[in-house]
Amino acid sequence: MWIGANAIQGSGNSDANTDSDGWYTIRGVAPGTYTIKAHADGEGYVQQYYAGGHTSTNAGLVTVTGADAIKGIDLVMTRGAAIFGRITDAATGQPISGMNLSARPIGDDQMAWASTNTNGTFALRALPGGVVGVIVQGQGYLEVRKTVTIVDGEDVTDFNF
Repeated sequence: MWIGANAIQGSGNSDANTDSDGWYTIRGVAPGTYTIKAHADGEGYVQQYYAGGHTSTNAGLVTVTGADAIKGIDLVMTRGAAIFGRITDAATGQPISGMNLSARPIGDDQMAWASTNTNGTFALRALPGGVVGVIVQGQGYLEVRKTVTIVDGEDVTDFNF
């Protein structure tokens, strides 16, 4: 799992990966104010901000003032749902490979990315419950946007374009 310290102003972002027990240490963090984000969409976990849920909007802030370690910045991850579907050409009905998709809860940060395979199928993973917007673009086709309501932890199938 990836953990990132993202500076509120300026640069100075740092990151680390958790060990097999879930512990992490982010080194080289300059003095400043940061949000802390955990991201593990490959394992199906919804991104999580320290003291703030799934989006940066409500994230708690962590202030680094010196070289002393800051402890107790713990995050609890939850498994998300997946959206599965297929993209085909409207005129020919043939699958389209290499289409790019992204998904985000309406009004929130982007959380999932995918591309279609040779069969035109895709899987957008690690999404929280609620209304999610999906954007499809690429291969010279017009961009398409659709929304879907996800019930916590329940996958959506046959979400086709």
